[in-house]
Amino acid sequence: MQKYSGMKQKILSLTFLMLGLLSEQETFAYDFEVNGMYYSIISLPDLTVSVTNADGSGAIYTGTVTIPAQVTFRDKTFDVISISNYAFNGSSASQVNIPLSVKTIGNAAFSNSKLLESFSMPESVESIGTSLFSGCTSLKSIKFSSKLTKIPDRTFSNCNQLESLTIPDEVTFIGDYAFENCTRIKILVVPDKVSGIGYRCLSGMSSLNSLTLGKKCYSLDQYSLSGLTALKELIISVPDKYEYPYNISFDLMPLSSDAPIEHLFLGKQLGYRSGRYPFKNIKTFKNIEFATSSIHEDFSFYGLNDLESISFGTMKDINKTFVGNNAIRNVYCHSTEPPTFSAATDKNNVFSSSTYLEGTLYVPSESIQLYT
Repeated sequence: MQKYSGMKQKILSLTFLMLGLLSEQETFAYDFEVNGMYYSIISLPDLTVSVTNADGSGAIYTGTVTIPAQVTFRDKTFDVISISNYAFNGSSASQVNIPLSVKTIGNAAFSNSKLLESFSMPESVESIGTSLFSGCTSLKSIKFSSKLTKIPDRTFSNCNQLESLTIPDEVTFIGDYAFENCTRIKILVVPDKVSGIGYRCLSGMSSLNSLTLGKKCYSLDQYSLSGLTALKELIISVPDKYEYPYNISFDLMPLSSDAPIEHLFLGKQLGYRSGRYPFKNIKTFKNIEFATSSIHEDFSFYGLNDLESISFGTMKDINKTFVGNNAIRNVYCHSTEPPTFSAATDKNNVFSSSTYLEGTLYVPSESIQLYT
């Protein structure tokens, strides 16, 4: 079955004249319909169309929906290359099969599709719009196209059944509220090309146990970890090589977190920009590992009274990093040469501070004499 609308604008009527059509019907949000699916013409010379809906609502689509790679209308065969904004918004589709011809998916294209349980994005898709799956409360799994470079604002907002996802390696940007209230995801790895995460991007991820920030994720704002009430492991990885100046930025205020973080791993070349005690509000650290070789003297972990062990990588100067903590039980130094420590009572004994006096020091076997 085929039918066509009377166009939204007169200029589109000219398109249908070229197709041998003429209509004076009521205005619709689509250009033609074939077999229950609605299309808007993108380019008549290129014969390309986008999937849309009849009246601004995707409620017409139910069950398993298969989008064709091509559609023929009035002896013209069009390539289906995109899915329009809100095309399936509010639909009852449980599955949507997308052809390899589709390259873009618009804003909120599947938002509030309450029955959609899984989604597999073809490798042809290069970009997606904001709020793509917002409110898809049955969505449990997602497979991205590896060509994606951005996860826009609110992509998975309130997808409270989503259990796992793998962010493509080529992604460089994750927008505001992107994973807001994804309450079932337990592990999240931010790829190495992502240079920052948006405002409250992780807000309300109440089951998240482990978070890894990639090698270019330089910046955390005050609320980056807000609401992560199950987070126990935070891994901040930064590159082995970097161009000066390089810093991890903890903007203005200490990180605000309800997270019971027990393990913190800080990658190489940890720096400092602003916010003197970035982890001041996180009192539950038990283990901290440094891969870094240097740390700014004002970058402090003051007041971490439950801290049980510290592992220093090749750090040469510990500075005042852990002054003000209760006694630390285990200290691991991987450097063959003892680090300096400006706050030590005895400058010849780097660990003479009361912070370390009751702990056990572990050092490379070949360097024991240098540490004693």
